[in-house]
Order: sequence, then structure tokens, then C-alpha cells
Amino acid sequence: MAYEFGRFFWWLQHEPNAPATFVQSCAVVVTTIVTTLLCGVTYKYMVLTRHLARMATEQLRAAVRPVINLRLYFQGGQDSVGGIIFSDEVAVELTNVGNAPLVIKKLRR
Repeated sequence: MAYEFGRFFWWLQHEPNAPATFVQSCAVVVTTIVTTLLCGVTYKYMVLTRHLARMATEQLRAAVRPVINLRLYFQGGQDSVGGIIFSDEVAVELTNVGNAPLVIKKLRR
């Protein structure tokens, strides 16, 4: 290994273009390392940005989603003797208990 370093330093001292070539090769190595690091940082930033976008979407859905209370029951009555008579009607009670508005697009009877 020492022999190779000795040849390298002899080449640097005796070759007229050697210092420029050495600087250029060092610049290539440094540029490759910096580019690799920047690619890693960019990838990490992309992953974190995607995670933030998903979390923001979920928070928006949770904030805009109305909180409703739905109650279904059969309507019925009593006859003259006190017996319970059930009819075939179902009553639906829908109450908005949240802050977000509730829009009913279609209501049929």
C-alpha cells in the first residue's frame, strides 16, 4: 500500500496536469457523495410529506363529518282493552349532535 502512495505522490510531482486531474477526481467523489446524501434527504422529505398529507386528510374528514344520532322504532298504539297494536310503520328520528351541518339530500316517505 505504501508503494502505491509513493507512486501516486511521484506522479503528482512529475506530471504537469496531475494536480488538475487530482482536484477533478476529488470533486467527482465529493459530488457523488453529496448527490447521494441529497437523494436520501429528498426521499425522507417525500415520505414525511405524504404522511402529513394523509394525516391532514383524515383530520379534515373527522372535522367535517357530522355526528348524528339515529333512532328507529315502530309506531304502535293500544286498543280499547289496553292491548298493544303494532302497525307496519317505522319511525326514524335523526338528530345532529355535532357542530358540522347535516344535509339530507333526499327524503322519501
